[in-house]
Amino acid sequence: MAIECLVLGAGQEVGKSCVVVSIGGKRIMFDCGMHMGYLDHRRFPDFSLISETGDFNSALTCVVITHFHLDHVGALPYFTEVCGYRGPIYMTYPTKALAPLMLEDYRKVIVDRRGEEELFTYDHIMECMKKGMPNFLKCDLDVHKIFKHIFCMPIFGSVVCMLLRTNIVVVLGLVPKLFFVCFFN
Repeated sequence: MAIECLVLGAGQEVGKSCVVVSIGGKRIMFDCGMHMGYLDHRRFPDFSLISETGDFNSALTCVVITHFHLDHVGALPYFTEVCGYRGPIYMTYPTKALAPLMLEDYRKVIVDRRGEEELFTYDHIMECMKKGMPNFLKCDLDVHKIFKHIFCMPIFGSVVCMLLRTNIVVVLGLVPKLFFVCFFN
């Protein structure tokens, strides 16, 4: 089965993490980050590459946010509340708790202190975070236990195993920042 990756950010740079993986008829967006070094259109991923018509709900199966850093979650309120994505968003409990704090702090600095254009509001942040579903996270697993149940490339350190569908598992390496889409044997 072929795996296609559309890298919308963080390809050979730090910032704006956003990768759309197509596999088995599913399209999963991993992260929806911002680039802190840009103040123009390059700040957010080019979402038009996902859907030319802007129908992101049909174009994506789900969004998976790996963690709460702004380079991984910073564009999410813009994507959901301004661009109109309404599909499932999966994240861990700590990410759901800390992301709104990080996003609001960033918004205050950009708008209130720097006087830049507001790309999303406090209300956008709160509405976006209501859509996040943290309860999908099953547990932290040891690499050796995972290999008994799924086939994936070996990685070092602990991993987080997420069950997105009955036969698709996403394994996120905590160190280094890598992900693998795997299938049950």
